[in-house]
Amino acid sequence: MNKERLIETFVELCKRDSESGNEREVADYILDYLKKIDLNPSEDNAGKKTGGNTGNIIIKIPGSLPGKILLSAHMDTVVPGKNVKPIVEMDRITSSGDTVLGADDKAGVAILLEIIKQIKEENIQTSEILVVFSVSEETGLLGAKNVDNITADYAYILDSSSKPGIIINEAPVHYTYEGKIKGKSSHAGIAPEKGINAIKIAGEVITKLPGGRIDFDTTANIGLISGGSATNIVPEEVIIKGEIRSYNKEKAEKLLNETKNIFITITEKNLGVPDFSFSKEYDNFKINEEEHVIQLAKKAIEKSGLVPKVESAGGGSDGNVYNQKGIPSVILGMGYENIHTKNEFMKKDDLFKVMEIVLNIVRG
Repeated sequence: MNKERLIETFVELCKRDSESGNEREVADYILDYLKKIDLNPSEDNAGKKTGGNTGNIIIKIPGSLPGKILLSAHMDTVVPGKNVKPIVEMDRITSSGDTVLGADDKAGVAILLEIIKQIKEENIQTSEILVVFSVSEETGLLGAKNVDNITADYAYILDSSSKPGIIINEAPVHYTYEGKIKGKSSHAGIAPEKGINAIKIAGEVITKLPGGRIDFDTTANIGLISGGSATNIVPEEVIIKGEIRSYNKEKAEKLLNETKNIFITITEKNLGVPDFSFSKEYDNFKINEEEHVIQLAKKAIEKSGLVPKVESAGGGSDGNVYNQKGIPSVILGMGYENIHTKNEFMKKDDLFKVMEIVLNIVRG
């Protein structure tokens, strides 16, 4: 493993802007990197489908061993992710404190690029490998949802803040919803009795909606509320946005129906007009620990000197989408810390250890 080169690649990736929908600089770096080692990557039309400026970057690596493995990491970061100035310290790479670092998920991107280069340089015998660098993961897994015609026997997603050695084999279904309450505007000082206060209705709705941890499998949250225009106007409209997650799809759907019924019943009782809509962001999945995709990962982790551990995740990743596409997929712990904050950092040893684990996986 060329550790210095891996660190250099990671830092160069972090320096390039790639907030969701604007991954062009990172994509161009990846394309140039792969072409310099005489590979022929392709870029799909996911950007056009999602309104971004970049498609998914895809590269196929022929192999002589049995099987076909999908490896994936996403190019985009959350905001603030422009003009990132990574700081290389003795044992870690950190954010300057003005932006995120982007280790989520440029650590995964850097590792996959270095693995591809090492396979080529050392003529390492592997299974056939399909690598996908996806776009707009942070804004709804949009890149993975728009990857066309990919096939693999199983997949490893390099995208979890869990420590190296942890395998994520389960993630929840995720629904988002939006409820609009239509009241009636009126002058608040002259004729308040002629109005219907949408904010007041929303307050009653919110007190009745389930929230927090519902049970072991299920969570619900009200995340956004907006409405009203001035203090002297009875507010005519309010919008409430929330989410429901569960490892059990039936529980999620039941809670979603309860939420809808509460919203409509209370709104209509107070003479408001309800409008409720929802969307399934991604499906849940659970991979049995006896399946090959997990057994191979455990073997690779043990070979690297760590003790493998299988866990569930509370959020989604591109793995949810690939599982839905019929490719058994698990997520590998990366070790990046304080993600989605200006205090994000990546320990060098974790970067090296994940690369070692993935190399062990592709070697079989």
